[in-house]
Amino acid sequence: IAADSGLASAHKLATAFINKAKQQNLQTAQMVYFDTMLFAYDEMQFTSVKAASIEYPLKGELKVKSSL
Repeated sequence: IAADSGLASAHKLATAFINKAKQQNLQTAQMVYFDTMLFAYDEMQFTSVKAASIEYPLKGELKVKSSL
């Protein structure tokens, strides 16, 4: 996750964890992963989606390419 450590849960993380991290001057970012179906080339495709908060990544940089 481009950080020194991470905390993961199958459920929404309690706000207290994030507040405690901020009190200790730690940087935080949040991510959500889920599997879904989509249509591509007139066929259904199984895919995984990852969404991240604007603070991601905590280290380095994220480069986005507009073409394959």
